[in-house]
Amino acid sequence: MKSIINITKALNITTIAEGVEHLYQRDLLKTMGCDMIQGFLLSRPLPPSELGPFLILSQLNAEKVHSGAK
Repeated sequence: MKSIINITKALNITTIAEGVEHLYQRDLLKTMGCDMIQGFLLSRPLPPSELGPFLILSQLNAEKVHSGAK
């Protein structure tokens, strides 16, 4: 996995790991330099009607984390 991430970095390609279900997987991928993750750790599959509200809430939560707000 680390080799693939290194290749993508050398080629200036964003790395996205899919199928991430556990915190330890997220943490390992982060230490390896993976740019993004997707999987059940973040959300179950959503119907189109739930996607918009989910993305808005996710953005608000991300902004709160980055600003240090509680």
